[in-house]
Amino acid sequence: MTVSHILREKAREDEAKKRWQYQQYQQKQQGYESALAEQESTLFSQLRSTALAEYATWLCGFVKAGGVPTSYTSYKSSRFGEEHTQRWSKEFYWGSSWYSTRPGLTKLVLVPRYGAASISIIVPVGVTTEGEYGHSNLFFLDGYHYRGEVPVYPDVIDFLEIMEE
Repeated sequence: MTVSHILREKAREDEAKKRWQYQQYQQKQQGYESALAEQESTLFSQLRSTALAEYATWLCGFVKAGGVPTSYTSYKSSRFGEEHTQRWSKEFYWGSSWYSTRPGLTKLVLVPRYGAASISIIVPVGVTTEGEYGHSNLFFLDGYHYRGEVPVYPDVIDFLEIMEE
């Protein structure tokens, strides 16, 4: 057997091994993505979009109870265009990262979300949480405590000023 023949055979074996490893990786990844999609579906089936007034109400109670916000931002909280920010109402809904639990829910099963995928959830009185929250923020109406961060946005301050008039 020649050296070139031995090397060619080893190269084929190595390529076959790499293909097999990649197939195993793909199967594992598909299983992971499927499980994650199921968890995400479960999480979001428990949630509804949150109105700016709900966070403003929580923040107001938090501050009155002696809480101190963790950060102050110079950017708006909402992801709506200017035409929506001109009309304030209790029905003013935030973009896709702010939620509250659906009515009647007693236990919120969390799925850890990180970085740009993190969300903020207002948790009503009587709702317990289970699972990890990752980088997400949880705002509990029961006792005005939180997990994560308590941001203050200029449009929340503007909203509170209007509501306090």
